[in-house]
Formats: sequence, structure tokens, C-alpha cells
Amino acid sequence: MLRMCKVEGCDKKIHARGYCTNHYNQKRYHGTIELKKPNHGNMNVEERFFYNIKKMENGCWEWQGSTSKYGYGQMTYKGQRRYTHRVSYMIHNNVELETKDIIMHTCDNPPCCNPEHLKKGTHAENTQDMLNKKRNKVGEEFTKTILTEEQVLEIRKLYKKWKYSMARLSKEYGVSHSTIQKIINRESWKHI
Repeated sequence: MLRMCKVEGCDKKIHARGYCTNHYNQKRYHGTIELKKPNHGNMNVEERFFYNIKKMENGCWEWQGSTSKYGYGQMTYKGQRRYTHRVSYMIHNNVELETKDIIMHTCDNPPCCNPEHLKKGTHAENTQDMLNKKRNKVGEEFTKTILTEEQVLEIRKLYKKWKYSMARLSKEYGVSHSTIQKIINRESWKHI
């Protein structure tokens, strides 16, 4: 006679210690056997949304599901991958957003979906908010920066003294002519 897994409702044969392979591995690696998570296919958008929300002491509703590389929550909404703060805004304000619409976080916490921490704005307002709160990366904070702050100061100094042309500076520092021009005109590296 075949012995079956000791987890109630499981009809798979025993693999080890009275459990089937799935339950044995779950117990082995996680120390517990969790009940199956709900089938998201049977849940409406709001149920799926709130299933993945954890309400924090600071008032943020942090998304516990899938996130982007920048920390923003993601979920499928009407067949498309959407950021969860946008889905939250749509659910709680009973509106549909266009792609161009910007939803800003007043808490500056990417996984937050609390509708009280979200407001609709423009790209310009979002950028100004970032600058006001000094959340923008400058100079060497960029991972793909070729030049250092010291080199930028040196470029300005050499050009100012009429020792080097922009073409010569771009060749010596291995950057484009337009990069040198922006440095000299203080269109880039404005912070130094």
C-alpha cells in the first residue's frame, strides 16, 4: 500500500519523513509548511493589490510583491505590467491614467502605495520636487561617469587660461567635444 504525504489534503506519495517532495523541501528550507497562497487568477484587482501590501508604522503601504530595479512595486493591471503606486491611485480615485500622467510620492518611498502619499503631477513638478529634496545624482555619483570632479575643475582651468582648445581637451580626457563644451559652459557639473 502506498503511503501518502501527511499534510492534510495532499495526495502525493511520501518522499521523506512523511512528506511528499514539495512539502519535504518546504519544511527543510523554510522550517514550516505554509498553506498555499491564494490563486491570483480568482482575485479581482483590489484583492490582488491589498494581498501584497504591508502597512508600516510611518504610514507607508509598502508593496511586498514584484518590484522594478528602482524599488517600485509592479503588478498586472488590465493585461499590462503597471507600477503599483499608479494602480493604487487609479483604484482609490476611481480614474484611469494615461501613460504621460505622473504620480508622485510625497514620502519619497518607491514601494509605497498609500493613496494619501500619492499625488498627480507633471514631469516638471516631479523633477523640481527631486531637485528641491536633493535626491538627484550629481557628478561622480553617476555610475557611468568618465570624469572625476578634479578633472572637471582642471578642464575649466586649462580652458580658461587659453592653454587648451575644446578639441584638445576632449581628446586628452577621452570625452566628446560636446561634453567639454557643457562642462565649460556649466551646463553639466553645475555643482562644482
